[in-house]
Amino acid sequence: MARAARPGLTHYSHHQVNELTAGERELFDRGEQMLWQLGYSAEGQWIEFTAMVPDGAHILPGEFFLLRDLMVARNIPDGRPLQSVRVTFPNRTMAEREARLLHDIGVTVQYFSAVGTWDVLAA
Repeated sequence: MARAARPGLTHYSHHQVNELTAGERELFDRGEQMLWQLGYSAEGQWIEFTAMVPDGAHILPGEFFLLRDLMVARNIPDGRPLQSVRVTFPNRTMAEREARLLHDIGVTVQYFSAVGTWDVLAA
């Protein structure tokens, strides 16, 4: 349903995740990893993930909430400060397919362009 909502109008909170039934929790946790952490920039205070999301798949709910938790906490688990979270996709099509939920929680979405540059997908 969140994918059908207007951008910025969907709110995600942990109390909903913590109240999942066993069957819902299984669906929440099921699937192959789509995100991999690339690194953290102490100077820029950002953390970057790369994503490889095949057609018909999406970033897993657990991965999405990991990104959301980072945005809310404004620090990484070891306590270093965090100003932004970036998710980088190999192409624009994949980035556009996953962008709505990521933009809703304030994540920067970028992709590798056809001319060989990293471009940010506008929210």
